[in-house]
Amino acid sequence: MVFLLRCLTAACVAIPCAAAPLRVEARAEPEPIDAPAEETPAEETPAEEVAPDGAASATDTIHDSMVKAFAEHFQQGRVHYFRGAYALAAIEFEQAFAAFPAEAALKNVALSHERAGDDVAAAIAARRYLGLPACAVDDVDKALCGSHRDELVALLDRVMPRVVELRLEVVVGVQLREVRINGRVTPRDDFPVLVAPGRVDVELEGAVPGQRRQRVIEVRAGETQTIVVERFDAPTVPRDREPPPSGTPRARGKWLRPAFWTGVATTSASLVAVGVLGGLTLAAGKDYRREVENFKENPPPDPRPGEPEVDLYPHDEEARFEEMQKATNVMIGVSAGLAMLTLVVGAVAFTRPRNSGTSRASTRAQWLFHGSGLIVRY
Repeated sequence: MVFLLRCLTAACVAIPCAAAPLRVEARAEPEPIDAPAEETPAEETPAEEVAPDGAASATDTIHDSMVKAFAEHFQQGRVHYFRGAYALAAIEFEQAFAAFPAEAALKNVALSHERAGDDVAAAIAARRYLGLPACAVDDVDKALCGSHRDELVALLDRVMPRVVELRLEVVVGVQLREVRINGRVTPRDDFPVLVAPGRVDVELEGAVPGQRRQRVIEVRAGETQTIVVERFDAPTVPRDREPPPSGTPRARGKWLRPAFWTGVATTSASLVAVGVLGGLTLAAGKDYRREVENFKENPPPDPRPGEPEVDLYPHDEEARFEEMQKATNVMIGVSAGLAMLTLVVGAVAFTRPRNSGTSRASTRAQWLFHGSGLIVRY
């Protein structure tokens, strides 16, 4: 009965998804995509192994739901593929494979990623496909085994020269709590991992708090780099938290807040002075302009022959007005400088620096050439 259900599974998948095999070549037009092939049933299971009716009914319901979900996503993936939306097609084929692990869906995931230009995703999907069971095993359905291994090997050979393989080598005795590649947590069991060429951000965090290393490395297409993780340095106490020789804990930044309030008071006083000088400058300017108007309305009489010319222009008022202007401008500059300095001191005094309780990350690394690859030793 179990073997019969397996055969019916292949037939149900093949009926809604049957199409001519896909042969994708570089720069070729999209062609129909593989669907799982139908398998003819063999001999039935012995009578004593037949499941009860209730269990069989529940199994059929689950199976029908899986096949229905597979068919919907697979057909939608075909539609996207033929329209040239290869990234969307890859998503649909991935969901189809998650609903029912037919090899055709995973094969089309790799093909769609390659057409979309995502070489890393295409290589990962191809490696997953090559991990499917071999079709030579008798008890494996043809729809679930890797029947197109040669095509996926060729795909992997095409895309691997355009990606980078990162390997992780941890020295005996070193414990890693977390590894991040480009900001993404990567389990150690996932190595070797594939990344795109360019800048790669590697973050390593040890089991003890404060054990952290970070490095940005440059990788080129086709390279294989090995990240060797050696022992972490002992976490050090930041210098601003170390007690002085007298044994009394050092108070960090005690002068900042008093300096801030002192700056506020000084800035306020300077603003008051600006206001006073500004008022005096306006008054002096008003007097100067009034005297100039009087001078224009009552010009001095022409001097008699032999007498000196009388200068009635208000030079004193003009000089006083210019001096008051200069003093006001100087006080404005002083007030602006005090205000800026007070803001900086206040920002330092009333905000806590990020990661103030952790030690600085170590970024020391050694670059070693090994064969055709490169080793980054931290």
